[in-house]
Amino acid sequence: MPGAFTVGENRVSIVSLVGQGSEAHPAVRNGYGVTSPMLYPLTAFLSCPHVLTQAMLIQDSRSELKSLDNDKKINNSLSFLATQDNHLRAAEIDEFTAEVRSGSKQVVGLHLSVLLWDVDDQTRREHVEKTTAAFRAIFGAEAVVESYLTLPLFFGLAPGNAYQVPDRWLTTSADRAACYFHWTTTYRPEPTGEYLCDRFRNLVKVNLFNTDLDNQNALVIGPSGSGKSYTFGNFIVQRYERGARQIIIDIGGTYRNVFQGLMGPEFENTYFEYDPQNPIEFNPFLLPREGESGPWHYSDEKLNFHLALLAALWKGGKDRALSKSERTILSRFLTGYYHDLNQHERLGQSDEEFPGMESFYKYVQRFDQWMRAETPVVGEGESSDESAAVLALQRAQYQTDMKYIDMHEFFLVLGEFVTGGRYAKVLNSNREAQLSQYPLICFDLARVKTDPTLYPVVAMLITELSLDLFRQFPDAVKYIALDEAWALLSGVLEEFIVSMYRTIRKTNGSITIITQGIQEIIDSPIGYTLIDNSSTKIILRHTNEASLVRLQAPLGLTGHEMDLIRSVRSTDSFREFFIKQGSQAKVYALEASPQLDAVLTSWPAERNYLNQLVRHYQRQRPVEVRDALGNLVRDADGRPTYTTVTEQRLDFAVDQFVEEKQKRKGALPA
Repeated sequence: MPGAFTVGENRVSIVSLVGQGSEAHPAVRNGYGVTSPMLYPLTAFLSCPHVLTQAMLIQDSRSELKSLDNDKKINNSLSFLATQDNHLRAAEIDEFTAEVRSGSKQVVGLHLSVLLWDVDDQTRREHVEKTTAAFRAIFGAEAVVESYLTLPLFFGLAPGNAYQVPDRWLTTSADRAACYFHWTTTYRPEPTGEYLCDRFRNLVKVNLFNTDLDNQNALVIGPSGSGKSYTFGNFIVQRYERGARQIIIDIGGTYRNVFQGLMGPEFENTYFEYDPQNPIEFNPFLLPREGESGPWHYSDEKLNFHLALLAALWKGGKDRALSKSERTILSRFLTGYYHDLNQHERLGQSDEEFPGMESFYKYVQRFDQWMRAETPVVGEGESSDESAAVLALQRAQYQTDMKYIDMHEFFLVLGEFVTGGRYAKVLNSNREAQLSQYPLICFDLARVKTDPTLYPVVAMLITELSLDLFRQFPDAVKYIALDEAWALLSGVLEEFIVSMYRTIRKTNGSITIITQGIQEIIDSPIGYTLIDNSSTKIILRHTNEASLVRLQAPLGLTGHEMDLIRSVRSTDSFREFFIKQGSQAKVYALEASPQLDAVLTSWPAERNYLNQLVRHYQRQRPVEVRDALGNLVRDADGRPTYTTVTEQRLDFAVDQFVEEKQKRKGALPA
């Protein structure tokens, strides 16, 4: 191709604008239906390496108009020698000068060119053809492939050197020239974060834990089939590889394969499927203490948690919170309980009274019986009479206060969580689960979801356990994800969840709520509080326009942001989604490797086939039995004892899955 020159190993060509299009607009709709600069076909949409240069040269308007008037006179004076081009030229000049004079506009020179290069001449020619087609897409703008001006233009296009651009200036008005300027930019990668792609499959790093925002909480909204578990599963994998600590509260085994792949032999210790017959045992009353045997430290934060817990236990089924009087009375019980424990004569000894639900229940029973008893005559003497009088006043006040709380109902309902009750094991553990050594933990509550009493309590306990765990690692980045855990957002747990949302940032943490629609959030009394405390919104593909429109007002989305969401696409090879952080909104794409795709897939046929392969490749392996102290357990002859464990070899299953899928071009064996 003539006009090209060589720089190193590359041949360079330049394509310049020589004629404006029929129209000029500050913004137009691009191929995605999103508002963009008129010049968008020459920007990132031009899928080849290129440099786009725009320059504006401020002219002397009076001098330029005089020169144009002379040009018009020459074209009009040709008489019978004038061609149709002369007449068109004169008409264009007349229209332009009239527009400039009537609007008092500035006359400028506009330069627009695209620099292209490649080591292969054929590839470079293809890029030149793409570029000239992109110019024509701008309302029929005319472009020329430079020949003898290529080298002068190359140096003239250097930054700050536009005055030396030779003979490629188009005279126009400043407002029209401004339409040819590009006012958007390519995505800029962050120093840390998750790897995603821009809309043109270029890899970028996106920081979803942006400390420049008010908080690091996130809200993920996507209807069924939009790829919520696929997208968030990818985030889980990347965060695990970065060393972040994560706790997932799930319903239905969404991330089971992800955990099998990441945790390997530790899967059973990190993935908990709650079983009501053999539940995870908690002790929400166990607190930090001073030293190994000092008094228990009771903070306002724990007091609020215990009030929320008691409300969930007592009134959860009624979907209503504690009244102010009930909160006051229960607060007195709780602070009195820990004061009693710290004053106990056996504090710190091996037989001390250990805090727990049953211990608290018995304390309240004893205290209630004591305060309702008749005040006896203590005996003679002024001090004795005064003590009896004070006790009588206290008991009278207590009995008056008890009119504002139903203690019979309180004892009846909480009796289910102490010895002899249906849920006696849930809240009376003598130790907490040792989970701090694992950076990734999942609680799957599918089996307990149908229990209206136990589900919100267990979900709340797991969330508080997560926060306690997070407080142990103040410097690590930490994430809690609630996938469809909407029982947490109703009734008596509202205050607790709001408090957690507002305070988790103090522990360098983030909470993400994952849901199918905005309606579930706005129907909750605390819905808008959660939205306001989630600086990151992730919206997946919505095919239903009605559900899409409902997002705008609650999330405060602009018309441009709604256009971005409407433009989100998904194919077999990638999924796009919308992310808004603070006031910045962009569309990103997720393109996973075939192996990771196999683990993340949520299609029933693919997931079932992968699980079938996992069972096929699993093996039985003998493992030495050890006691609680880590010592080998030996038989009567002194030989180590063994137990058989099932080893799930997901890596083999994934490789076979990918091979089968590629062999059948996406179709898996039935």
